[in-house]
Amino acid sequence: LYLFELYLVAVYLTEFYLLSVYLTEFYLLSVYLTEFYLLSVYLTEFYLLAVYLTEFYLLSVYLTEFYLLSVYLTEFYLLSVYLTEFYLLAVYLTEFYLVAV
Repeated sequence: LYLFELYLVAVYLTEFYLLSVYLTEFYLLSVYLTEFYLLSVYLTEFYLLAVYLTEFYLLSVYLTEFYLLSVYLTEFYLLSVYLTEFYLLAVYLTEFYLVAV
């Protein structure tokens, strides 16, 4: 009878040990899943950072293009001013020639 009771105690201790092993494995699984979740969060943040940097780069490109457009429009305006001055000079020289003749 004592041997049978010892056997039952050994069985219960083995079951308790196995239960602790399963709980430890479950805990480790939850730790790994948490680490995987955090890794996916970090990768998502890295992706969003790349997106924001790309948007910032594109914004700087658009601002540069806008600046160059304003430079070109200014040059076109100055060209039209110079051509107008040249035209007026030609008119004045023509009037001077006509008066001289």
